[in-house]
Amino acid sequence: MRTWLDDNASTLLLKLSRRIEDITGLDTTLRTRFSSTELFQVLNYGIGGQYDPHFDFYEDTKQLEMYPPSLQGSGERLATFLFYLTDVKFGGATVFPNAGVRVKVAKNGAAFWYNLKTSGDLDKGTLHAGCPVLIGSKWVTNKWIHEYGQQFRRPCELTRNSPPTP
Repeated sequence: MRTWLDDNASTLLLKLSRRIEDITGLDTTLRTRFSSTELFQVLNYGIGGQYDPHFDFYEDTKQLEMYPPSLQGSGERLATFLFYLTDVKFGGATVFPNAGVRVKVAKNGAAFWYNLKTSGDLDKGTLHAGCPVLIGSKWVTNKWIHEYGQQFRRPCELTRNSPPTP
């Protein structure tokens, strides 16, 4: 199951978006044009539910043209903030195979990563997947933050081979 929630749909979501901004220092303002962020995506994985390995950025720039009008011109998905809304008895971890990282599901836990290097290049180390849920149900929500509006918050580096900023 998947649904999308607007930050302005409730004070809780608006506060959550502001909290992401406080933690990351990135603009999370939802606008009608040139938005810095997407709606919250809420996902549920029941037993056997999983998400195949993928990147959150678009490798094909033609995919950027499929964005809704509010995101046209907002650039790539710069960063991802993922919240775990439930515990899972067994399974369901988020894994980053290229980075050798595994994030265990923990209610009220979160994961954050940059999808782009400070040079603006796509970071292939962010390949990730949701492992199968073996016992329980996994609920998550994520917020994708775009390049637009981040120019002074996370400026690009002078060299194209700069490592990602922590």
